[in-house]
Amino acid sequence: MTQLAIAVFGFQQLFLSAPDLREIIKEYQPAHIAIEQPFINPEFPSTSKLLQVLGVLNLVAYRHGPLPTMIYPATWKSNLDTAKAQRDDIAPILEQMFYLKPLKLDARVDAISIAYAAWCGLGLRSSTAKLRLSANRSKN
Repeated sequence: MTQLAIAVFGFQQLFLSAPDLREIIKEYQPAHIAIEQPFINPEFPSTSKLLQVLGVLNLVAYRHGPLPTMIYPATWKSNLDTAKAQRDDIAPILEQMFYLKPLKLDARVDAISIAYAAWCGLGLRSSTAKLRLSANRSKN
């Protein structure tokens, strides 16, 4: 099973179209998709763009894969260190846990951390996803 983490915090850098995301989901067939729950402030001019990106991510995931798990930054950070940990605090922990070469302090550190937190069972699933899970469990 593949874990796919999409770090939405840097949505300015995320220029995936729906077909691109659909191809990624089709190629890797993830069992779970984890997305960082962004801070949404209606007064920021970029809020509408952020909500559009989240909408596309959720729609494509709903149609072609599992529904995303939303994980708050403090949740995935505290899974590895403290809730206020920075990338330079988290990167050495990931390198040691997964026997990685030194990581650049960029969005990859966050994405790996988010995927690991979701794999550990942290995060919020939508009520629809919970219904699907309970329906699948009752079939087995």
